[in-house]
Amino acid sequence: MMRAAAALSTILILGACASTQPLKESDRKGITTVAVSPDVRVSPELYYFGAGSSFGLLFGAVGGAAMAAANQGPAEQLRQFATQNNISIEEIVRKQFTAQVVTRRFRVSDGNADATFKLDVRQYGLSVPTGFSSDLVPVLTVHAELLNGNGQVMWSTTKRVHPLSGVSDSVPLETIRGNPELLRTMWTQAAQQVVLEMMETLQ
Repeated sequence: MMRAAAALSTILILGACASTQPLKESDRKGITTVAVSPDVRVSPELYYFGAGSSFGLLFGAVGGAAMAAANQGPAEQLRQFATQNNISIEEIVRKQFTAQVVTRRFRVSDGNADATFKLDVRQYGLSVPTGFSSDLVPVLTVHAELLNGNGQVMWSTTKRVHPLSGVSDSVPLETIRGNPELLRTMWTQAAQQVVLEMMETLQ
């Protein structure tokens, strides 16, 4: 319990380090169209903090696959589970970000834009919300930048959903296994919250 509490405390502390570079009004006036880069950077390691001993079996691994899963950490098993079910965190984050950008008086263009948003998913995955729970909630940290035509950063911010954010109901691992779309839903809910907080800094 103490180790779990310490790990969760570390996540919360890291979340407090986020900062924002506001968009100057003079810069905003020069922007009519924006692009959201399709090249979303994603952390190569998915974050998972929860039960792990039977993770592979819970995700349906049998025979040789079960033996292979035994040699992998639970985070890697979850990453493969998402891939096998065509659940892409970069697509989820970019879709949510693009949908919200247009609500901030920007017109999104795939052609020659005045400025370009770039997204970096620095952490994503699942975690127990507290050391007393075995169910899982999403975690997500995204850094975003708005660059002008010269590559200069005009705006940047980092926002996150941590285990205690309460953006999604906690779900048992075996339930996610039986319905992979729940994982997509959880990450989408986390992305919506992160992006909404980002957009508040673009006011």
